[in-house]
Amino acid sequence: STSTHSNGTVAQSYSTSTHSNGTVTQSYSTITHSNGTVAQSYCTSTHSHGTVAQSYSTSTHSHGTVAQSYSPSTHFHCTVAQSYSTSTHSHGTVAQSYSTSTHSHGTVAQSYSTSTHSRGPITNSHGTFVRS
Repeated sequence: STSTHSNGTVAQSYSTSTHSNGTVTQSYSTITHSNGTVAQSYCTSTHSHGTVAQSYSTSTHSHGTVAQSYSPSTHFHCTVAQSYSTSTHSHGTVAQSYSTSTHSHGTVAQSYSTSTHSRGPITNSHGTFVRS
């Protein structure tokens, strides 16, 4: 998906998921701003007969640095993981919700991460950074 703003263009490559006999692979997404570059490596998940390895994601802003670490999770029986995170940045204040992974057998793994920006309100919704 691509979002365009009057004060800067946001280009984002949407993450993809491939389901094949319980295997899920999610690609990364990158975000750029005209008034500053935001580089984010999206969490990758690999489902292979019950094992999930999730990496961390990092984001860098021109007016401050934000590091978002993601906790690894273990899933069982070839489940499908669906996760999202929302956060609101306002002059250094950040509130981030938790990511949820729901399993077919009822197990839920939840993790969260917090980060701060030195300047600028930034809204992160479903992996999309918007600088106002």
